[in-house]
Amino acid sequence: MKIKYVNIFVLVTMLLSFFSCIKDKPPEFIQNQIGVDSNQTGNGMYIINEGGYGASNSSISFLNFNSGIVTQDLFFETNQYPLGDICQSMRIIGSKAFIVVNNSGKVEVCNKFNLQHIAAINGLVSPRYILPISNSKAYITDLYSNYISVVDLNTYQIIESIPCPTGTEQMLEIFGKVYVTNIKTNYLYVINTLTDNVSDSIFIGKTTIDILQDKNGKLWISCAKAYPENPYGSIIKLNPVNDEIESTYQFPNQLDAPFRMCFNPTYDTLYYINQNVYRMGITESALPLNAFINQGDRYFYGLGIDPNSGIICVADANGFTGTGSVYRYSSNGVFKDSFLAGIGTSGLYFD
Repeated sequence: MKIKYVNIFVLVTMLLSFFSCIKDKPPEFIQNQIGVDSNQTGNGMYIINEGGYGASNSSISFLNFNSGIVTQDLFFETNQYPLGDICQSMRIIGSKAFIVVNNSGKVEVCNKFNLQHIAAINGLVSPRYILPISNSKAYITDLYSNYISVVDLNTYQIIESIPCPTGTEQMLEIFGKVYVTNIKTNYLYVINTLTDNVSDSIFIGKTTIDILQDKNGKLWISCAKAYPENPYGSIIKLNPVNDEIESTYQFPNQLDAPFRMCFNPTYDTLYYINQNVYRMGITESALPLNAFINQGDRYFYGLGIDPNSGIICVADANGFTGTGSVYRYSSNGVFKDSFLAGIGTSGLYFD
């Protein structure tokens, strides 16, 4: 009898340990591969999957925060035709999603809740990003054109072109001015939104990519290397009141280059990818030495922070051939969960 009691005790202990392990395991999201989530509300995260160049296999996944379901290739599931070649970015404007498809030379305009096609903005060469200027007007940058397109948001037609050196990228509006980064020149360009003309150019000394605004109104710009004169990447803080550079954070190694910059919900902490994920306060005098989230054997290519929860989301592009993934971390950098996305996972957008 004594031996039986000992065996029962061991069995109960093992069962408790087993269920304890299950409880502690980070949850995985349900993969909804067929059809559109019936609880689709728009309250969630859109995941841009660039696809392979020339393969026309870009897609958008959607994580529904209410149901926890991930819908793969939402655009195709809704419209029954592929999104196109290289999905570059997207922007939510009101109840619509504007999806910029780079190599297809178009912007798909969709209902943001299920990505149902409404219209398409055509006649673009290699569009990159779209920025609403008013309820009726938006700008679209272009990688290979010497102009920025002005679009009527009511008719979805190009109504004007703003001459600007080729290679225009991200945009940010403040004080009636739109700052435009450029990956092919050493200047940051400024557009007057009343005249739709380039009113100024600010010498940065390096090509520029990301541009953000912190809680104090200062602009943060990621800069790539500029061979041969300056082979080091950097982050620049600029004052838009006088357009003067206040701080330059230069990386020590030529292989370093920041990209996918974003802010936390209070806009006082900057995050960026440089192989690993790093973070720094806006009052810091130097770049961080230690990584915040290590890349390991993954390929970090996208970064986004939920403006409501502060959850950090990192995308792994998986070589642009296999299925990409998204990893989610708490604001303290503790791993929460992960889920599969599409090919070439990159941009992360919240609504």
